[in-house]
Amino acid sequence: KLQNLIFSMGETFRRILVSDRQAERRVLSIGLKDIPDSEVKEVLRLGVQVGFLQMDAIGNKACAGKTWMYTLNRMLVPHFDLDPSTVAGCVFVTNEMLKNAFSRKIDFCPTNDDLDGMQQMMLFD
Repeated sequence: KLQNLIFSMGETFRRILVSDRQAERRVLSIGLKDIPDSEVKEVLRLGVQVGFLQMDAIGNKACAGKTWMYTLNRMLVPHFDLDPSTVAGCVFVTNEMLKNAFSRKIDFCPTNDDLDGMQQMMLFD
């Protein structure tokens, strides 16, 4: 489960990096949109325990407190051709998305339309 999650994270972050998205392309973290169930907590805890993930608390986008953020270990980053020197963003995922990633590798941003919708407008557009 942890291996599939790590590969899902890495492949998603790589896809965002090479996309045409103009803002926050250097992503190495996932943030939780909702409260994880016991299975998700256990896999994430194992990832932190073995050093594949690092856990931190960040303010959530709804301005309603804090949420947990899990960052891919910088030693794993070269495997996915990512740049570990700078990080600018976080992909927010649901409990259900994480559970799907445990059974098979998934992309947390499944279509180019999702990436296009997140593009930042230029000043004179």
